[in-house]
Amino acid sequence: MNTEETFSKYEHKIFSDQEIDRQLEKLKSENLRVWYGVRRLGKIVKKRSIIVIFENEVTGLLEKNDKKVKLYMDIAHVRLQTEAEKTDAAFKNRVFHTFEIYFDNKKYKGDYMRALEDNSLADQYHVSVTERELIKTKLSRLLKEKYDLYATQSA
Repeated sequence: MNTEETFSKYEHKIFSDQEIDRQLEKLKSENLRVWYGVRRLGKIVKKRSIIVIFENEVTGLLEKNDKKVKLYMDIAHVRLQTEAEKTDAAFKNRVFHTFEIYFDNKKYKGDYMRALEDNSLADQYHVSVTERELIKTKLSRLLKEKYDLYATQSA
């Protein structure tokens, strides 16, 4: 399969500068949120993880998005997105954007403290140090509560 077939198979939009500016102005007035939490385990989801969900648009009531997020995770912390994070949401076609850190994989080998540190480093350009420490302690407390982890657990 060549690239022409692949590109024409999907519908791609090219936006004008005016459209981009209009979208960014619209997002500046919205209070988009970021949720930090722990993945809920069940019949389908079996891997323990730290999950971060970014809101790309407010659909209807704020409580509606909260209910959707609570289906996937136990929430430890909620904050508002920065201006730079809002620009990432400008042309997303989904309501939420999700990041997960699975700490039972080869990289972390069950060491959830290292996973928390990586999560904190991912926010270093958007979130202050004090808020990152607050997020880390809240997530650590929730991880210990939900997954029965100990601070000394390491591979």
